[in-house]
Amino acid sequence: MDLINIKKELNGKEVKITHKTKRFDIKKHPKTYKYVLENDTLTRRCNSCGCVVLKETNVEDYPFQCMSCDVNLYTFETHLGKRHTKKEFDELCNNTLILEID
Repeated sequence: MDLINIKKELNGKEVKITHKTKRFDIKKHPKTYKYVLENDTLTRRCNSCGCVVLKETNVEDYPFQCMSCDVNLYTFETHLGKRHTKKEFDELCNNTLILEID
């Protein structure tokens, strides 16, 4: 695992969070990678944690899902922020592994 610094945006303010995140292995988890690419919102972030959210595909009433918080979200529970970094994308892919798509 690499120690990486991630700047997350929370309610319009940047918050620097340091933690360990392993690089996502695309070859090992190709279906998860494809799922994230197809449902990535790029800039819509969770109000609770500041992570970029995915479009929800299984629950009709909730348009978004936060893989970091493991919750489905209404639009008002999200906000538009900066586009995620490569490191944040790796974190998003790793968090999406809980769906067990592969």
